Amino acid sequence: MAEGGLLTPVIDVSSAAVTAGQNSFTGAEHLTGTLTLGDLNNFGFGNLQYQSVGSKGYAIYDPGGSATSLINLPTPITHTFGSGWWDVAGLVREYRVDNTLYNNNGMITSPSSPVCAIYLGAGDTNYHVMTVVSPAQYDNQSAVSNPRAFTMRLTSTNGTSAAFTVNEPHGYSHTFQFIFKSDVSLWADATDGGGAILQAIFLDDVPVISAPPSGPLNPPNDVSLRVSGTDLLFSGTNGIHGKTNVTFSVLTTTNLARPLNQWTPVATNAVDVSGIFSFTLTNALDPAALARYYILKPQ
Repeated sequence: MAEGGLLTPVIDVSSAAVTAGQNSFTGAEHLTGTLTLGDLNNFGFGNLQYQSVGSKGYAIYDPGGSATSLINLPTPITHTFGSGWWDVAGLVREYRVDNTLYNNNGMITSPSSPVCAIYLGAGDTNYHVMTVVSPAQYDNQSAVSNPRAFTMRLTSTNGTSAAFTVNEPHGYSHTFQFIFKSDVSLWADATDGGGAILQAIFLDDVPVISAPPSGPLNPPNDVSLRVSGTDLLFSGTNGIHGKTNVTFSVLTTTNLARPLNQWTPVATNAVDVSGIFSFTLTNALDPAALARYYILKPQ
């Protein structure tokens, strides 16, 4: 998920597509012509497996400066703003919505603030994916991107969460994808540095996903994902203090529609007496590989 150049691609978005249930992220332009999400790999969108983006709506934050956010979510989904954010300019991304070109602005926070809360409506039992666009900020004086050290976290109403942590001396652009079920809130935490920037989120339904098997164990809480070189580091708690016979496995796949019994186990670890568990997946990151999904399964 690295920024590939200083020239800003323009992201095309259609508001009418949301009403039709189609992708509101319709494409992008950069010098030589139209770019797909795959083409945007060098501009911080990563090699995302989920190429369907924005069919359930979007929020584009401060594209024309302060208090100009564009929120387009179909009923009954609702969006509530967080606090502690302010407008930021000079981002390496621009948006064109319904043929209107906006500035390369967004929002930034420090130290820690809720971005928004997403309410799905009563009776919603589907799995959803949130695509979070967090571009770098280019410094014209130093001719490099500003450093970034922050965590982007999605938390559900039952207290479980997933997080991505970034720590870069010269900031890259990033796009995160969270899979969730039920109402959630998105948080950014820059207490360790800065560069907690948010420019847009896009929502979609997950076509098919197999839920983890039910059982007597509590679901994992405060699950965190960190990158260390080519390794992935998972950690979290399962909320059962004092138990020593609780074990979790990490399963992985590149196809989110694959049944859970066909996912590949890659690690197993026990929960300690404090209810804490951790995994290190060595050499899990391959820039040339497709996006990969992980799930924690209780034994």
